[in-house]
Amino acid sequence: MTHVFISVDMEGIAGVATPAQVHRGTDDYERSRALMAGEVNAAIEGAYAGGATRVTVNDGHGDNANLRPEELDTRATLLMGQPKLAGGMMAGAQDAHIALLIGYHAAAGTTGAVLDHTVSGGAFARIRVDGEVWGEADVNAAIAAQFGTPIGLVTGDDKVCRSFASRYPLGPHAMALTVDVKASLGNGVIHSLHPEVARERIQIAAEAAVTRVAAATADTRPEPPAPHSLRATLRRTAQADHCMLVPGTVRASAYDVEYACTDALELRNMLKLFSITAAAA
Repeated sequence: MTHVFISVDMEGIAGVATPAQVHRGTDDYERSRALMAGEVNAAIEGAYAGGATRVTVNDGHGDNANLRPEELDTRATLLMGQPKLAGGMMAGAQDAHIALLIGYHAAAGTTGAVLDHTVSGGAFARIRVDGEVWGEADVNAAIAAQFGTPIGLVTGDDKVCRSFASRYPLGPHAMALTVDVKASLGNGVIHSLHPEVARERIQIAAEAAVTRVAAATADTRPEPPAPHSLRATLRRTAQADHCMLVPGTVRASAYDVEYACTDALELRNMLKLFSITAAAA
């Protein structure tokens, strides 16, 4: 039995470059939903070809209700809507044997990265964990590690793939493959593969990733992460003022607040809480 968990975002999907494409209510949003479903289905197809017996898909973009259920491979189940455990993007990974991160983007503050942000573009200019800049892929990898679930694949723009591969070359994430479906040339500029080509590459990589886990004779579960020190740089001082209302928060500078987290789930929950609090400023 091999349970494959797929977490999908939208900013890292092939052919997606501008804010209008990822926000509900625009002329471009509906097309992006279809592109998102296409890459998810490619990952599902690859997962089953690699030996999956169960696939759970988690819609992790925006309001977590972008995928149209009728457009997905009938063999998969879908988690959608919010609020969900683990900040929304990793709910359902608790009992999975492998996690695939599809359509991911680079961390807030990444030079030349398309649609870069971490959790909330309106709240955070940068997120640091234990002194290192983290993006959503890093946070979710830490949550997966806490669940004992290895990351098998990360797809998205070249910046997030390069960052993930360099950060986790060995150790608990050694099994992770990456597929960059587009090159980022700026915050709203990409050089993208054709969607069909991107899907072919994702399918092949997903099959390879799941095959490796299904065939593994050794325990591939990552070690649980150590406690984390979170430092959030807000975009406005008023947002930092509001975040200080959260008990346990320490003011580090006019724009920076810090919080000592005991594990990855608390880290993600604090990011969600800070983003909600900052929105009131």
